[in-house]
Amino acid sequence: MATYSHPQLETYEKCPWKYKLAYKDNIKRDIKGIEAFMGSMVHETLNECYDDAKYTKVNTIGKL
Repeated sequence: MATYSHPQLETYEKCPWKYKLAYKDNIKRDIKGIEAFMGSMVHETLNECYDDAKYTKVNTIGKL
């Protein structure tokens, strides 16, 4: 039995064609939205801070 995630079901409700392209045909978009871009940047910055804190390295705002 197949399992479906909430984003998959939400995509299908909004647009079955978009669902088919994304989840059945596995076609990925070349660009990502601002939300995904900002989330990636925040994640990378926090990861850098955490990794450096393990070694008691202090970062400057400019480096981050």
